[in-house]
Amino acid sequence: MAMDVEAALKWNRREKRQMRKLQRAVREKDRERASLKRKKEDMVAKEAAKQKVVDEFMPFFVAIANNDMETAQNFDETAMMNTIRTTLNDGEVHAGHNAD
Repeated sequence: MAMDVEAALKWNRREKRQMRKLQRAVREKDRERASLKRKKEDMVAKEAAKQKVVDEFMPFFVAIANNDMETAQNFDETAMMNTIRTTLNDGEVHAGHNAD
């Protein structure tokens, strides 16, 4: 009878150790998932910012390529430079955020 109790206690301790080990593994996977999700969100945001710059200023580049000086002159170069500068600065901020 004492042997059965001892064996049951030993089995119970082993099960508890295994459960704690599995819980640690689940927490680690959850942290990894959160980190990957953050990185993906940052990548998507960077790509969206790049695409926005391209979409906003493509008419300017096309006008220059086609020697359409009237359209090119009507374009706000200061706004373009400010947008590019902001995009570059945002990229630096995001890059610092990703450094784990």
